[in-house]
Amino acid sequence: MYWKSNYTAEEAVLVAMGAEGFDSLHDYCNSKDTTTEQIDKAEHLFVELCHEIELLRVGSDYSSCLKTFYESEVLAGYLQLDHNHTRLTTESLADWFRARDPALAERLIPTVKGEKQVAPSTKAINSQLRLIRILSEGLVGQLTGKHNKDAEAIDQALAAQGLTSPVGTKTLAKYLKEAAEL
Repeated sequence: MYWKSNYTAEEAVLVAMGAEGFDSLHDYCNSKDTTTEQIDKAEHLFVELCHEIELLRVGSDYSSCLKTFYESEVLAGYLQLDHNHTRLTTESLADWFRARDPALAERLIPTVKGEKQVAPSTKAINSQLRLIRILSEGLVGQLTGKHNKDAEAIDQALAAQGLTSPVGTKTLAKYLKEAAEL
């Protein structure tokens, strides 16, 4: 799944609220399908996010999880941040929304569920595939190289021991094929 690497405050609130189809927060809040509760929540989040951007702008000692993707302007060495133009990284916005409501962070980065989840590395996936192959050979003996037939044999061997595979035969055949290609 694709997601953007950065958002403005308004864009981030729209995505977090599940309102990506709207061009602006104004349009979302004025939609006949938007409830009063949704409007209040969206407006509150927007004001809170803009306030935090303002704290970043004034250069106080305020510590924020928000990270700018790029700033709107640099005039004579003075950093100008404003909520309309400042783009914040999706990762930092997800952290910011997670502190308020984990479901909102989930909409920004679909893999977020309370904590960041990192996709396994190629090396880890390859190791897991090799392990599946070795355990399969230990269970049924030498594999034939016919992945569907081998998967069925593995399922039968598991059933004979009173066990059930956590994946279907087709998925197991796919794993065996990928492991053989390593």
